[in-house]
Amino acid sequence: MAIDPEVISTSSKKGRRASRYVPKWAIYSAGGIGVLVLVSLMKALLPVIGMAFLLAFIWSQSTTSRRY
Repeated sequence: MAIDPEVISTSSKKGRRASRYVPKWAIYSAGGIGVLVLVSLMKALLPVIGMAFLLAFIWSQSTTSRRY
C-alpha cells in the first residue's frame, strides 16, 4: 500500500488551514449585506449629525450678546 502525498494530517497547521473552505457566494453575500447596513446607518445618522450641528450653531448665535 503506497502513501498518498496529497493527504495532509488535520492535526498539522497546513491541515487545519486546508480544511477551511468558505464558498464565494457566502463571501459576496456577506459583503453585500455589510454594504447595505453601512449605507442605512449613514442615511440614518447623517441627518441627526447635521441637525446637531445646526442646533449648536443656533444656540451659539442666540447666547452671544452683540452690540451694534
